[in-house]
Amino acid sequence: MASINGIEIKTYTIKRGHEGEPLQQAVVYIDGKKAGYISDGDWGGPMVLSFSNYDLTVIKQRLFAYAKHENFISSMSGDIEMLFALLLGYVNLEKVYKKNSKKNKDFILLVVGLRENYLKGWSINSELVYWKLENYDQKDLNNFIKKIKKSEGCSEVIMFQKQKDFHISTHDFIRI
Repeated sequence: MASINGIEIKTYTIKRGHEGEPLQQAVVYIDGKKAGYISDGDWGGPMVLSFSNYDLTVIKQRLFAYAKHENFISSMSGDIEMLFALLLGYVNLEKVYKKNSKKNKDFILLVVGLRENYLKGWSINSELVYWKLENYDQKDLNNFIKKIKKSEGCSEVIMFQKQKDFHISTHDFIRI
């Protein structure tokens, strides 16, 4: 599943909280080794981070290195929960990509404002805007992206063209 700087999500599930709200849970691996798990807190509480086999400092360093590279480290202000939520967002998008790319090998997934939405406190309950494209030539794709940016009022569209685009080290996916 999706990863940032070698921190990978596996065994992703959604449970229901006391009031029926979706709570994301996942096992976290670092460099292919199981490190712990994360879970949304019930009753609106903070995310549960359990890393008994791994130093949380190392995890923070890797996630914050990504955030710094993406120029939103000040917005995160040390909030590792938001970075894990962003990684879980990539996992959800990867599922959409996998499902659709089985039907069409030239499938492209365009996502509007993914990182911007997380910086504004986006949650799993929020609507994420994405487009599933097939058989677009480069000129049509560029025109479509311009229309998306204008209609959605965002500064960024992220394009996923391959499964490996969900394994991010510095900035491997294409930001437009």
